[in-house]
Formats: sequence, structure tokens, C-alpha cells
Amino acid sequence: MRALRLLVSGCAWVLLAGTSPAADDPAIPDLPAEATPDDLLRHAAVNSPSLRAAHARWVAATEAIPQARALPDPQISYGVFVQRMDTRQIFRVEQMFPWSGNRALSGDLASTEAVIASRRLETEMLRIRHAVQTAMADQIYLKGTHRIVTDSLGLVNARLEIARGHFQTGDTAQADILRLQGRANALQTELRVLESRANSANVRLNTALGRPASAPLPIIKPGELPVLPPDAQILMRERLADTPALQAAAGEITRSETALRLARRETKPDIMAGVEYMDNRGMARDEVLGMVSLNVPIWRERYRARERQAAAETQAAEREYDDLLNAVTADVDAVLTTLHNAERTMQLYDEELIPQAQHTLRLLESRYRTGGATFADLLEARILLLDHDRDRLGARTDYLLAFAEWERLTTSDSRPTSGPRP
Repeated sequence: MRALRLLVSGCAWVLLAGTSPAADDPAIPDLPAEATPDDLLRHAAVNSPSLRAAHARWVAATEAIPQARALPDPQISYGVFVQRMDTRQIFRVEQMFPWSGNRALSGDLASTEAVIASRRLETEMLRIRHAVQTAMADQIYLKGTHRIVTDSLGLVNARLEIARGHFQTGDTAQADILRLQGRANALQTELRVLESRANSANVRLNTALGRPASAPLPIIKPGELPVLPPDAQILMRERLADTPALQAAAGEITRSETALRLARRETKPDIMAGVEYMDNRGMARDEVLGMVSLNVPIWRERYRARERQAAAETQAAEREYDDLLNAVTADVDAVLTTLHNAERTMQLYDEELIPQAQHTLRLLESRYRTGGATFADLLEARILLLDHDRDRLGARTDYLLAFAEWERLTTSDSRPTSGPRP
């Protein structure tokens, strides 16, 4: 999807920027006064400290590959006889060669660790995207709810003034006034709670964007509501094993298996080959001596313990993969249930409850013009319509939060598709 491609392109900027300190990085442009969700995702991708840290760990892992495959440094020795002898000085060069295949296995181990680091980098990209999406959804919900509650409070206060006037003429019971007053107090309290939650949501969004907690945020333009693919359950089964988190867990199994093969080869000796040159000061012909030596791995219990350790780590990695797969599968099923429920709720409000409330309001307006309805009736109808708008906004937010979680859990190299929705 377009937003995810923006995040990937932003991550590519981070990869190209290198791992130099933030002070040496190119200036990162601030957000525009009115930002789209794509603007926020792009900003988070190029500005996130955690993404830069994950990238640095991946770079470090890739730099370990040539080290693992390289030969040990050769040793050069020089000796001088302090007493008068036929041989005056000795030059020696030695090179240690690991047993055949050990360097290749060590390189494979380092390569696997680099792959794991790259999968964790992708997982961090998805985590950042999810954090930005959820923070945006919360902020949009809180702003929309604040507007609706403010409008509702105005209508309730207007209805309260009418009731007080009727109470003075004896047309309204005191219980009705107390009920409306309690409703107005509840709405005022809710406004204060919403304002407090909005401050917390701003801090969370700034944190997800890699900005100071108190930095001013732009006006966010709500994006299109994504559409869940009709074959989401099938896609989930097909993609799950290819998601970065599970690929990283699978990489841990491969790493442990490679470490086990390497541990089984520790009983093989390393071979040292060298050449020694002896300078005989012209008293005799200089001599050149070829040498071969090897270490003797006789402490078998140490090597057997290393094998048992590697085997246990392999088993642990396999069990952790199974546990993660089961947990992600359960989470995806729960998220799909939430998505379907939120979708049904939005459909209920879009197709039935809100049209019915609008129709009732139009009827009351028509009757009010002819004297068949009171102004209080109109206010009650408007309050009901606002309540429906608020509930519909809540269902939309639940849908957005669940969709963001579904993408985080199931996104792999095959990107999920989405389209506009009214």
C-alpha cells in the first residue's frame, strides 16, 4: 500500500544516510502546517531514533561477515642469538588454518545473524508505522469526540433553559430539570477528560514521530478508510510465515543449527604452517625450515558440553518460533473479529440509525413550523443524532486501530491492498 511504500522509502533514506550522529545528518524538514497520514509516516521513517538504532545493528552484523570468513593474522617471529654461535639470527613466518569448512560455517553463522538483524529492522519499521497510525487514530477520535460533545453540551444547555422556563410556569417537573442538569455536568466532565487524553495522545504521536514530546503538531487531515481484503483469512495463512517477526524467529533456528554444526567440528584440529629461515653468518649455508603443527583437542568433555549447549539453544529457538506463530495467529484472529464487528457497526449506523435519526429530525422540523412539535423536541432529536455520530466515530476508530494491528501482524513482502471507502 502507498503508506507502507512511503515508510520503506523513508527507511531507505535512513540506510543511505549511514550511522553518523544526528548532528552530522542532513537537516530533516519539519512537518507542514496541515499534514496527511503519509506525511507523518514519512517523517517518522526518516526521524525515528529506534529505526536508526536498528539500522546500525544491521550494519554491525553485516560487517561481522568478512571477519568471520577471514583467516587469522599470520605470526612473524625474529630471534637473535646473544651468544656466539654458528647461527646468528632466525626469521619465522607462521599461518594458522582452521579445519576445512570451519571458516565457511563461521561465515554462514555471521550471515544468518545479519539476516536476523535485517528482519528486525523491518519489524521495527512496522512497529513505527503501527505506533504512528494508532496515535493518529486516537488523536482524530479525540478531536472529533470533543467537537460532538461540545455540540451536545450546547444543545443540552439550551434544552435546560427551556425546561427551567416551563418549570416556572408549572409545565415541567423538577425531576426533568435535575436530569438535564446531571447530563450537562456529565458532558462538562467528559470534555475535561477528553482534553487531558488529547495531551497524552499528542505526546504519544510526537514520540512515534521521533520529535520532542512538547513539539506542536500540525493539523492532521484524515485519510481514506482502508478496506480489508475479502480473503483476509486466506492471506493471513499464506503470509504469516513470511512476516519479518516470524522470519527473524526462523533465522534464530538457522543460526542455532549452524552453531551446532560448528560446535561438532571443534574436535577437529587447527593446522599451523610456517617457514623458518636461519642466518648462519656465512659460517655455513643458510637454512630454510618448513614447519607444520596442530593443536590437539583432547578435552572432550568441553566440546561435548558445547554441543549440548548448541543443541539446547536450537530446541529453544524452535519452541520460541512455535510459540510466536501460535500467538500471532491468535492475535490475527482476534483482530479480524474486531475488524468485522467494527465494520458491521459502521454499516448499522450508516444504513439505519443515522438515516433514521436524520429523517426523524426533518419530520420534527416540518412539524415545528406548523406548531406540531416543540423546540425541545427538535433539541432532543439533534442530541440523538450527535450521539449516533459519536458512536459511529468510535466504531471507525476501532476499525482503524484493528486494521493497523492487522497490517503489523501480517505484512510481508506481499503488501496488503487497500482502497478508498466512504
